[in-house]
Amino acid sequence: MGFFKPLFSAFTSGSSAQQSDSQSNHNSSPVYPPPVVDKSTIFVGRSDFSSRLRRARSEPMEIVKCYDNFGSEVDLLNRKSGNVYHVTEYSCECEDFKKTNLPCKHMIFLDLHSGRYMKYEKPIPRYFDSDSSEFIPRYWDYYSGSPTGVGYLNLYPYTVVGRIHGVSEKTGKPTNRKKSALVYAISKDDAILAAQSLGLDSPFSSITNLDLPPSDRQYSYLHGVGIPHPNLITGTDASALLSRYEDSDNSPCPDVLFRMATSARVSVSYFSSANTVINRFWHDSSDVQKCALFCYSVYCRELSFDFGFSPLLYPHEVFSSYSPEQKQMKYILALESIIPHSLSKRSSAYQSAVLHLRRRIPYIFP
Repeated sequence: MGFFKPLFSAFTSGSSAQQSDSQSNHNSSPVYPPPVVDKSTIFVGRSDFSSRLRRARSEPMEIVKCYDNFGSEVDLLNRKSGNVYHVTEYSCECEDFKKTNLPCKHMIFLDLHSGRYMKYEKPIPRYFDSDSSEFIPRYWDYYSGSPTGVGYLNLYPYTVVGRIHGVSEKTGKPTNRKKSALVYAISKDDAILAAQSLGLDSPFSSITNLDLPPSDRQYSYLHGVGIPHPNLITGTDASALLSRYEDSDNSPCPDVLFRMATSARVSVSYFSSANTVINRFWHDSSDVQKCALFCYSVYCRELSFDFGFSPLLYPHEVFSSYSPEQKQMKYILALESIIPHSLSKRSSAYQSAVLHLRRRIPYIFP
């Protein structure tokens, strides 16, 4: 039987021993190794969880070696201390884990960057009782979904390191220099597409999702006014909640505005109000895009449509072809808001946009 003989002997001897043991004690049950218990769900309810989560999201840490394709076992460098820890989904070499046997900041960091972030989130509340007479944003009334990542955004920031292929203006020779770009995308694959639209090409040596948690000041403001919030909010989410608090605005934001922002690669929070999304759209646009947005906003106001709900949608050639004079463009770029009702009908830029629209779409404009 060659190689299989020892295996066969071990099997038969084990089988005989099992039969003998079974005859002597037929009530015995097999013994299994203790299961690995994920204590993160219990840990989320503890008072010391939030401080560890904030450190995991804010301290400079980096995965220097990965032992599998699932991000369940890595060597993690804390650049602040210079220490390297061997971290798995259920354990860590650091003193904090040895002392508490609960997820430490290194384990939380690993989970957040390996797609296991949901274990650290708490359900969005369906109601909230407050003794305060102050306005509290009831964001659960207009968003009830899960986080879309480590946060509640339509797009997340990525840094992509690729190559710029071209010809040097100085030497006239082909170039292949490395360049980093910040893009907003829904995934790593989408981040590559966004980087390619900026001129970057393969090979892409690094694609990193940036976690931008709220600042200490934002956390203090949220807690000070009594606004409940999910664990995994970003700085953009916190800003959206605080803006609603200051404006006493609980009105839902139409989904069409989120779709417009996503198509233009403008990152916004799903907790944002309609005005916040429109203004974020405005401030993140290029000068050329701002002229088209201004024309579109004039179009919506003249026809009494809410921004985003007009017959012609942005972007459209009718709006992108609007070309204001230098003085008019200076006025447009100085605007703080592009919300239709905030625009002055008396301005030269407004009148020129109306004239442009009447020429291009006379069947709509009288």
